Amino acid sequence: MITRPILTFLIAFIACASLGGPALAQQADAQLRALYEADWTWSLTEYEQQEDGEGGIEPTAHLPRVDSANQERRAAHTRETLAALNRIPLDALSEAERINAEVFRTNLENALTDARFREWEMPVNSDSAFWQYLDQRQGFRTAEEYRRYIGRMREIPRFFAENIVSPA
Repeated sequence: MITRPILTFLIAFIACASLGGPALAQQADAQLRALYEADWTWSLTEYEQQEDGEGGIEPTAHLPRVDSANQERRAAHTRETLAALNRIPLDALSEAERINAEVFRTNLENALTDARFREWEMPVNSDSAFWQYLDQRQGFRTAEEYRRYIGRMREIPRFFAENIVSPA
């Protein structure tokens, strides 16, 4: 199944395939940016986060789904994204975007390694636990921030259950 961000990338890639020279380099850069920006947007949605308007991110009113089916679906998306990245010729990228491509590739490969070893089945280790980030680290500034926090707290039973279910 091809996700919307991957489909957007493929359309851009096909549209640019007939270009050459400097236009190709600019298009390769644009393709890469479109891919990692689409993945960033997907990631925010997937992990129930949103941009805060000040250059940071903040949680939404929900906790992410962390059951095995959703984890496998995320891994499939990551494989598709890595395949799309592999279709962009590195030598066509500007130096700055070549570095971005390598960093992006490393992040995707690390996520796939985590999926391969089913890291989500280890909800607690020596330095972290799935409940560790549920508290609010700073005070709330608006009523909306309170509402989002209450929304997340309502989802704690489901979130805990998904994290501690025995693997099949």
